[in-house]
Amino acid sequence: MLTLSQQDKLASRFPAKMSIRLVAPMTQKSPLACRIEAAIKASGMQHTDVAVAVGVSRPIITQWCQGVRAPRRENLLALAQVLGTSVAWLQEGHHIIRVDDPALADLLQRLQAAPQAVRDAVATLLPSPPPPARAGALVKRGDLIKM
Repeated sequence: MLTLSQQDKLASRFPAKMSIRLVAPMTQKSPLACRIEAAIKASGMQHTDVAVAVGVSRPIITQWCQGVRAPRRENLLALAQVLGTSVAWLQEGHHIIRVDDPALADLLQRLQAAPQAVRDAVATLLPSPPPPARAGALVKRGDLIKM
């Protein structure tokens, strides 16, 4: 950031009618903003459509995607429902799934209880998780979802 004397020195190089505006450096977007943007893109909806469905203005959706502001809890719930994903995925990148097969449920519980090094080793063997499902889309057997 420039000091006031540096700003004055810079301003003296330009005509009086020209204004100088200093812009703060861009910061990296939050993971929440990235996931909101990815979910909107995967849904095929426009920001305007999402805004109407959630009940907010289009600029608010843009601000969420840019990481300028985060949605309130009630808006996050509505956003997840509209985009066909879960709040857990938007907030943390985790999908919540229901497992009816007892053997698979046991395997998942043992994996979750394993030390982080074991879970990391297993994760290297798995393909990347799929993008969030579109509203009404079915998860096919064999799809792997990040826990």
